[in-house]
Amino acid sequence: MPTYIKLIPLFSAICAVIAVFYVYELLALRCPVQGAFARYLTLYRFLSHKWGFDVVYNQFINIPLMHGAYNVTFALIDKGLLEAVGPTGAGRQAIGVGRLLVSAQTGRVYDYASFMLAALYLALLLTSSIGV
Repeated sequence: MPTYIKLIPLFSAICAVIAVFYVYELLALRCPVQGAFARYLTLYRFLSHKWGFDVVYNQFINIPLMHGAYNVTFALIDKGLLEAVGPTGAGRQAIGVGRLLVSAQTGRVYDYASFMLAALYLALLLTSSIGV
């Protein structure tokens, strides 16, 4: 695509800005009758406020949607479920297993031998039931 076609939006925006300043100066500053400017200003305000659609849209659609997105996706799923399953839950599980292992360490050879025999028995039981 040629460059001059790509620059059409830029030049039209510059022309629009110049036209707005010119029309504003013509209507607001040089208008002999201030009543005519007041009519244009009233029309401008009416059209620029978009009849309040943005207020209604924000009040009834955007704000409830944002509150729901925060409460459901962030607070419930991210902070609740994913943290409980992910880093926080894994950390708590590791601490629990560590405490269990510390309580199992008695320092007596008899206890360690019985744990090794129980683990060997479970390993043999599992491998014979699987058929390995």
